[in-house]
Amino acid sequence: MFVRALRLINPMGFQYRTFRFCSTTQNKELLEEVTSKVLQVMKSAAKCKVDKLSDKATFEELGFDSLDAVEMVVALEENFGFDIANEEAERIKGVGEAIAVFYKYVVQRNQTSVKQ
Repeated sequence: MFVRALRLINPMGFQYRTFRFCSTTQNKELLEEVTSKVLQVMKSAAKCKVDKLSDKATFEELGFDSLDAVEMVVALEENFGFDIANEEAERIKGVGEAIAVFYKYVVQRNQTSVKQ
């Protein structure tokens, strides 16, 4: 099975995290689904500068202040139907990071449901 790494750069530019996922059609579709859902939730925010919305955009670039960012993470949690760890929620500073974190949780949830 071929494994790819998705690297996300912190908006400050000094830190990155690597998330591994299998390069299968199912996981590719899952990543696309998570990306679509995250972008849809972001678009629904009243303050969102939709013209700047991309997977590389930071919350600041989209016009969100720190409270808006917290509300956005809560909205994403509600939309996906699960809560993420507070430490991970605090690290989400942009769209790409939100996609990576929620993708990781969706994969974990799917693996847990398959094992049961």
